[in-house]
Amino acid sequence: MTSYPPSDGGDQQRRPGDEGQSQGGSPQQPGPPDPYGQQPYPQPGQYGQQPYPQQYGQPGYPPPAGYPGGGGPPGYPPPGYQGGSLDPDDPLVATSFSQWFSKSFGVLGRSWKALLLIQVGAYAVPVVLGLLVALLAVVGTPPILLVVLGFIVLVVFVAALLIAQGASYYFVTQEAAGAPVPVGDAVRFGASRALPLLGWGILAAILIFIGFILLVIPGIYLGVVLSVVAAVVMYERDGIGRCFSLVNPRWFPTFGRLLLFTVAGAVYQTIVLQILTLLLGPADTNPWVNPLLQLLSIPVALLAVGVTVVTYAELRHHEAPGQVSTARLSAELAQR
Repeated sequence: MTSYPPSDGGDQQRRPGDEGQSQGGSPQQPGPPDPYGQQPYPQPGQYGQQPYPQQYGQPGYPPPAGYPGGGGPPGYPPPGYQGGSLDPDDPLVATSFSQWFSKSFGVLGRSWKALLLIQVGAYAVPVVLGLLVALLAVVGTPPILLVVLGFIVLVVFVAALLIAQGASYYFVTQEAAGAPVPVGDAVRFGASRALPLLGWGILAAILIFIGFILLVIPGIYLGVVLSVVAAVVMYERDGIGRCFSLVNPRWFPTFGRLLLFTVAGAVYQTIVLQILTLLLGPADTNPWVNPLLQLLSIPVALLAVGVTVVTYAELRHHEAPGQVSTARLSAELAQR
């Protein structure tokens, strides 16, 4: 059994390298190197109390499951973990108003071609079916059949819009992450999220409508909170409850961003309408005014995709700083 030095200076147990000292303890010439690295033996009571490294990832201490670099499932690290710093050049995650503004337009500049194709496809199918129903009405089709066909056209139109929304989110996120996908893959993703988006969208619309009936202000509040419900359904496969926890801590900044976009879009459409009216006459006398207005308003619809995605990504960043990136959002969408 190992004995420790007695306090009265009596006999002491020697260790390698002590031969260079005299019996009285006075220093002599240095002895041979200590084969144990010249580390002192632990003192009594110190066993099992060695401090662990302060940061995970040091040699011999792998990071716990769930942390970046750990072996746990994807998801937020446990509370209190600070994570890494956000890359300021991340294409979707903004940390300020100026970044939100520039990155929203960045989505439009980067993905406008695919977004335009998706939007045109979403409107083309129901428009063609609507024209077919109108043609059948001209040739004398029974009214009951026209009603059924009209309902089918409405269903197709809603489904096309839902699929287009999911496809747009999927495409812009994957392209921003540096892994662009074919538009067909984006459409298939949108189709896989269409039903959940429809259900949560209907519930959100009902809540907002009720809120506006209740003195308007509750409707405005709910409209801001539920503005990200589509993104929550797409990225997190969650619902309305998640919108409240995500938006409430930053309701006023989110309101300001959405208000700016809404006002800017309304001003743009008003200017376009005035120009068309000057060139073609009033809309009630020229049937081409409204279709041209819708056509020229497509940039606003495309920009809305970037605004929604970047707003959602910014909310995620402020909820968990340093833990959300475009690459992470891309991976979340890929988990079907």
